[in-house]
Amino acid sequence: MRRQRKKKQLRISKPSFKTACKSWYSGKAPMLLFCAKFGGLMVLFHALSFTSVFKRILDALVVANASFSSVILNFSGESSRVTGATLWSGKDAIITVLPACTCIEFFLFFIAAVLAFPALIRRKIPGIVVGVALLMALNLIRVMSLYYIGVHFPRFFNTAHEEVWGIPLIAATVLICAAWIEWARKGEHFESDVPA
Repeated sequence: MRRQRKKKQLRISKPSFKTACKSWYSGKAPMLLFCAKFGGLMVLFHALSFTSVFKRILDALVVANASFSSVILNFSGESSRVTGATLWSGKDAIITVLPACTCIEFFLFFIAAVLAFPALIRRKIPGIVVGVALLMALNLIRVMSLYYIGVHFPRFFNTAHEEVWGIPLIAATVLICAAWIEWARKGEHFESDVPA
């Protein structure tokens, strides 16, 4: 009789597969939900990239990058001029800003991460505005530095363009995401502590 009771107790204490799955899911649910939202937004952004409206926005962004870079370069003593999306120094075309040079992928990654994260909308909107502005500023620095290298150190241009600049852009995107998450979470704790 005693042996049978022990066996019954072991059977009762062992969780079923369904219970184990529910337990695992309840611990992982917030992260899985974030990943699902983030992945869905990235698919949506990728689908939108084939539309004519997106292409017009991207074309305007390409020209704006080249124009702003030229203005700042001229203030710093360089003599650059712009034709469309190409930066010139004298008779030489130094750099042509292409759609891939706008950092649009980094903007969309950051926006998707902010929208997918569980935070108040009044935290998301300023986060997106500031984060995208910082990434745009970093991209302008990138374009201007490549122009400067192309004029003064042309043999290092390909290395700077293809190998050097990728890592800072990825790191900056991740750091801006992390900084925004920290700011959004602190703000929500503060707001929840304030009596209504």
